[in-house]
Amino acid sequence: MSLTKKKEFNIFINKCLPEIDNYQSFNIPSLIKRQAEDITLAHLTLPSMGQVRDRFEGQKYYDRIYRKLIVLYCLEKMLNKTVISVPMIKAKKSVDLNHMHVNGKYVAIVDFIFGELPLIDITSSLDTLVFCIRDGYKAAYFCGSLPKKELGIKSNFISTDSLSNKNQRALITFTNFQ
Repeated sequence: MSLTKKKEFNIFINKCLPEIDNYQSFNIPSLIKRQAEDITLAHLTLPSMGQVRDRFEGQKYYDRIYRKLIVLYCLEKMLNKTVISVPMIKAKKSVDLNHMHVNGKYVAIVDFIFGELPLIDITSSLDTLVFCIRDGYKAAYFCGSLPKKELGIKSNFISTDSLSNKNQRALITFTNFQ
């Protein structure tokens, strides 16, 4: 584990873990996995998950769809309404599961793994960020949302060792969620 990852883990333990009891938790039904498989097969036009797993890009695509469906499931349970239907996602590969229109606001969906910090694009032009902690693929914690104005507060973030995007920062405040 790199020094930066250890630092992020310690921040998670000190700042996020004490708040976790306040977050709504969800057990993820196996139906979500099946839906992720169906969507992946439809989008990649492959006959079986075996062929998806044989390709690195296919497995990566499936993992991304599965993660986003978990967050979508939690969001819909919290709102008590359907945000976007699974058949629509399956029919249109162009559906963006990272950005959605919810209750009159454009939101970015941010999921992260238990023990890590969420990475945020600080140049985001969306109204709100919605956060969900995944504890494997069996459970998730819906943290809440963070308004766009919080993105401008530099003390809410630390730099990361991410080389892929220089605009990404790790969120370190967990008490501002709404």
